Amino acid sequence: MKNLPTQLTKTQMDALLDAVKKNPEFALQQAFKFGISIGLGPASAAATKRAAELLDLDAECLRECHALDNNWSGEAEAKADYDERKLLAKLLRGLT
Repeated sequence: MKNLPTQLTKTQMDALLDAVKKNPEFALQQAFKFGISIGLGPASAAATKRAAELLDLDAECLRECHALDNNWSGEAEAKADYDERKLLAKLLRGLT
């Protein structure tokens, strides 16, 4: 198998994020199938957990700023950003 790049270009990262948004479970399955992982040690597990916490916190900040009384009317872009952060946090928690 061809070696994977150690860093992704912006275009590659955007394509990866699009794939994750469309079908997160399949994207994770493929990542593990091809040996892409965050790491197995306690330090990486703690970092993954913390990243999920920060994504949740950021999502809640978006909700507080853009959805008074949990009303997202007229805030479709902010709601999409909120949903994306919540989904990524959930996916990260599934890795630990």
